[in-house]
Amino acid sequence: MLLDRESPTILNTCAVVVAYQPDHQIIDRIMILLAQVNEVVIVDNNSNSVCREYLEQLIEQSENIHLILNNENLGIAAALNQGVKYALNQNYQWILTLDQDSIISSDFLEKMSIAYQECTYQNQLASICPVLGLYDRDNLDNHEVIQHRKCFQSDLTAVGTYTLTKTAITSGNLVKLEIFKTTGLFDENFFIDYVDHEFCLKIYKCGYKIIQSNDSLLYHQIGTPTEKILFGHKIQVNNHNSLRKYYLTRNAILTYKRYFISDTTWVIKDIKILLSYIVKMILFEHDKIEKLRSILRGFLHGAIGKTGKYHERDRIVK
Repeated sequence: MLLDRESPTILNTCAVVVAYQPDHQIIDRIMILLAQVNEVVIVDNNSNSVCREYLEQLIEQSENIHLILNNENLGIAAALNQGVKYALNQNYQWILTLDQDSIISSDFLEKMSIAYQECTYQNQLASICPVLGLYDRDNLDNHEVIQHRKCFQSDLTAVGTYTLTKTAITSGNLVKLEIFKTTGLFDENFFIDYVDHEFCLKIYKCGYKIIQSNDSLLYHQIGTPTEKILFGHKIQVNNHNSLRKYYLTRNAILTYKRYFISDTTWVIKDIKILLSYIVKMILFEHDKIEKLRSILRGFLHGAIGKTGKYHERDRIVK
């Protein structure tokens, strides 16, 4: 298959990896990544000195790694934007956004390129996301995949090697850099959580589309979930701490307010997901009172439009 000049290739693709307190295995993951992209930008959100030593080792191993060291944790959106700005300045056409604990398959970019070539609306295409292979951090060395998962919501339309989808997680998302001129950058007011959903909804609001490459696999770490039985059905409980509960809830409300008119169906579906998430927390998780307080605080701050990084003084809304 002949590639057109806009197809993602090694030469026209840059990757950005956001790091915060990474373990030593980030070295191997970045070296695997370097085999498929021209350059990797690592944005470190103020990790400790031991973790930064791992990143400095990477610099010594390849001249195709650009390291940005932040003096404070600026959040996922701001770090991604630093990578996007660098890629734009270097005249790349595509940027692959990744978490520090994600691993791509050996033919990841090749399969992405095939999906792009077969896509019938290339001019409207903003990004390509992968299929997720979820693995437990306790089995990290073996990369044992415990579940293959498609994109988050069920409004998917499959066409050969690709699937039209509404939203995708940030990690493994291959974004056409020129679209940032229309959509703007990732919303730094969110800090963390729903940064990906908000960006995807903004893509559609601007008239672009997102596809999933059905043959590109991203191994994504799932954190510390537990499996419970409710009325004979297995359910997964995420066990996020109270601060993450706050961000998830607040940023969900901010997203709903922003896109309810343009994407009513998606918002209603996600509200159901958020409510089930809260119910599971009440039924199965520890520290229920503190987490419930954080969720209620998130609802309130989302309702009044409070954004940015959470501070202890935000416990009292002024």
